[in-house]
Amino acid sequence: MTHLRPRPPSYEVFMTPLAVELDPSEFEQVQFAYFASKYGHQGQTRDDGSRYFDHPKSVAWTYINEFGGRDVRIICALLLHDMGEDAYLLSPYRLKVNFGIDCALDVSAMTKLPKGKESTEKYLQRVIGQGPWAIAGKLFDRLDNVRDLAGCTPEKRAAQIAETQKYHLRLLVPALAEHGGEWAEMSIWHNQKILEAIASH
Repeated sequence: MTHLRPRPPSYEVFMTPLAVELDPSEFEQVQFAYFASKYGHQGQTRDDGSRYFDHPKSVAWTYINEFGGRDVRIICALLLHDMGEDAYLLSPYRLKVNFGIDCALDVSAMTKLPKGKESTEKYLQRVIGQGPWAIAGKLFDRLDNVRDLAGCTPEKRAAQIAETQKYHLRLLVPALAEHGGEWAEMSIWHNQKILEAIASH
């Protein structure tokens, strides 16, 4: 049975664990990514009418709160991952200047080309080529998308689930596992959580 998800937590709740555990320069970087995403997506909405910023915020919150992650590169990329597709506040150059070349390349890899320019498989292969941070970021993004399908039409819901099973679970999960160690553990976590999200619909 589907249900609409609650909004992600307030700014204060989102930032509290990071303020304690990150060093000041890392914390300020996350703060900047948060506000850049918030204002970059201002006025945009999702299919269910919710504000668009709730999506990147939820993706990052899942990594921080549910998975327990504190990698600033991943947090910033998750907050900024749709800036290239749906907002134009930060150019690729500005992403590099403000967040470092690694984060900028992760965001670039996670950014889809205009419709018709790239197949889903080629897009995800580009993500895989960027490395484990980008792969992890795309899996957190897809997990949030699948969890949020209750507000979509039945046709879109079925298409998204089929795409997730055909591409994301088949390509991204094994690719992340190949990096071993903590990445392999994360791949198992993602496989379980995405399958649970699919089953909820």
